[in-house]
Parts: sequence; structure tokens; C-alpha cells
Amino acid sequence: MHFTRPVANRSIWRSKPDVVRQQASEVKSDLDRLLNESSDALITVIGELESPRGSAGIGTKLGRTLGQALLSDDVALVRVNADKGLEYSRDGSFFEAIASAGHIIHDKNGAQAPQRSRLRFVNSEVRDEDGMTVVEGVHGESAYEAALRGGYADTTEAFAQQLAVLPDYAKRPPELPAAGNLAALDGAGNLRDAGAKAADFAAAGHVHTAEYAVTLTAAGWSGGTPCDQTVSVEGMGANARGVVSVAQEASDTAFIAAAGALLRVAAQGEGSLT
Repeated sequence: MHFTRPVANRSIWRSKPDVVRQQASEVKSDLDRLLNESSDALITVIGELESPRGSAGIGTKLGRTLGQALLSDDVALVRVNADKGLEYSRDGSFFEAIASAGHIIHDKNGAQAPQRSRLRFVNSEVRDEDGMTVVEGVHGESAYEAALRGGYADTTEAFAQQLAVLPDYAKRPPELPAAGNLAALDGAGNLRDAGAKAADFAAAGHVHTAEYAVTLTAAGWSGGTPCDQTVSVEGMGANARGVVSVAQEASDTAFIAAAGALLRVAAQGEGSLT
């Protein structure tokens, strides 16, 4: 708004000569007229200042009127952003969100994250409860859910039945191995105390004192799975540590076949190897 600018008729004084030649009554009449006009003008301005629109006619900083200005020593402007949060400006051009003081967030390493007016939660369950926003972390994915994500298409009951019949491998031993001893799998696939230390194997030595060449024939394998074959090894004692390997001069086909067969020594006796 703009204040009304009253203009008093002051021409009667601007045109007066330095020497007054009017009658006293005329001079008094002119003075009364000027005073009345001035009083009326002041009363009008005071009324406009006291009205609800009065502050809109008084100028202040940043080219604004008093009705638009923020009365603060260190903050020039305050506004509400799109998130209905307050932003302030010290210079009238750059705005910064007012930081939240209601939360402190640390990452998994304990480092504190900066406070901001916008807080984002990912992969969480959110609900409104008694005027509060409750954020609850989701539970970890179950084995069945992971199987579904991997392409499994059966029911939870079928999945549980299939899971129940799976063999248990490498169960924790009922008693921990003695200090320094090695752990080994028994026939049932359970971890047990091997009863030996690494030093025991070093003392026994692993030097191959002799090599024996034998030939495994296709007809020599027993039926069933796994199958076995016993061969005669002249000169080998029952206490020797037998190890099966393919001869260096064997063909590539023989190496591939041996690798697929997973050959190992199952038993050995005086002059024989199974």
C-alpha cells in the first residue's frame, strides 16, 4: 500500500511578501487554515499507520516492507520449503534448511552422520502410531524366501520336508579337539579329534621311499557304487602309506579318466593295494 500524501495549500505563504501588509485578522485566518490542513494530514497518516495495512507502507531491508521483513539480528529471511520445513537465509539469496536436533545417526562403523531435515529409510516397515512415525527394520530373508528368489516353486511344507532329509555334514564335535590336535571327519561326516598334531606328521616323514607301477583293468572293478579293485604290488609292505597317481607318461585320456574316477587307496596289505 501507499500512504495518502495530503497536500496543504501552502501557496498562501509562498506568495507572501517579506513585509506583511494584511490585517491581523487575515493573517490569523491564513495560519488557522494551514494548521488545520496540517493536523488533518497528520491524523490521516497516523490512522493509516495504525491500520492492519500500515506495515505494508514502511520500507525496510532487502527492498521489502515492514510487513514482509523478518525482525532478526542475524537472519534476513525465513521460508517454508516443499517438504514443509523451514529454511533460513543470512544474506537474502542463499537458503539453508534448519537442521533437525531430534536424532543422531551413526553408521555401522560408529561415525556420526550429519543432521539434515530430510531423513530416508530404505528397506524398512513404516507406520503412523499415536502421532509418531515408527520405522521398523525388516526381518532377514528366510531360506525358503531365498529359494523362491532363486527359482524354487514348491510350497513351504515341501521345502521343509526336503530340507529335513538333507544330510548333515561337518557337525560341530561334541567335544572340541585337544589343544594343538587336528580335527578330522569321521565316517558319519562329523568333526572329531584326529588324535594327531601337525608335528606328528612331520616326524613320520613324507618321503616316498619306493614307487610301484600297477595297471588297473576295466574288468577288475567290482560292481556297485563305489566300486573297488585290488591289485598285487610286489614288494610293498602292509604299513606303507600308499598313494595312487597316474604315471607321468600316461595319455591325456588316462589322466582325465583318473580325475573323474576320484581314485584313492581304501585298504592295503602285504603285497596288495585296494
